[in-house]
Amino acid sequence: MLIHEQGHFDLAEITKRNYEKTLKKMFYDKSFPTRGENDARCKQFAKEDSGKMISIEIEKLTQIYRQKREQYDEETEYGKNIKNQSQYNEIFKKLRL
Repeated sequence: MLIHEQGHFDLAEITKRNYEKTLKKMFYDKSFPTRGENDARCKQFAKEDSGKMISIEIEKLTQIYRQKREQYDEETEYGKNIKNQSQYNEIFKKLRL
């Protein structure tokens, strides 16, 4: 059962790594329009707006992980299905190479 639980951590890491690519495409080296009538207001709105954008993406990532975790638990029958658990273990093993 410990191997199955470790799989949850590994699955989260894989999900994060994959979504990181999406986030880089969306945010890195990008400029976004800001609102506000002066520098101080522009900075304030930029902070608020970027926080909202990031929060939305974190929620999407959380949802993706939740779905993958449920699929993992179902397919492995919470670690009881040795064949399917072994297949996942092989995928997870690649994280540590």
